[in-house]
Amino acid sequence: MNSDLDGALRQVAEEALETTAFMFVMEEEPGGLPPQAEAAVAAVPFDGPVCGTLVLAAAAEMLPELAGNMLGLAEDDAPPSSEQQHDAFKELANVICGNLLPRMAGREAVFDVEAPRLVEQEERDAVTRSREPAAQLHIDLDCGWANLALYLCQAAADDETVA
Repeated sequence: MNSDLDGALRQVAEEALETTAFMFVMEEEPGGLPPQAEAAVAAVPFDGPVCGTLVLAAAAEMLPELAGNMLGLAEDDAPPSSEQQHDAFKELANVICGNLLPRMAGREAVFDVEAPRLVEQEERDAVTRSREPAAQLHIDLDCGWANLALYLCQAAADDETVA
């Protein structure tokens, strides 16, 4: 893994959570293991000067607050539907990926970013099988947690850089 890339992923994720979802990262406690059971997993494949997939996993309790914040719902409004929760979650993954790529390859780089999609465990395993993430991150929030992992194509993984 590349510590510069880990740092860029952390900064982009925190900025996206704060500005897009009005969610703030809690202070980390050393030695804690990230939770294993995820409620939702989204993948955002991309191709360009660097190719790969960004994978975002999050706890179930995070999704309603995420969607409510992104939709501007008040506490007395009806809770967001499952579809709204998943759409907000996919959009968060998309925002993180879209802001990370220019930091990796420069602002002038052009990427083909696929639409984010929810993935089941089997598809997630296909993305991560026998590949170490180029960057990964666990974030604790007041309403749950999120795990991010960036998987690069082999050629890109051999030449990890952050612009």
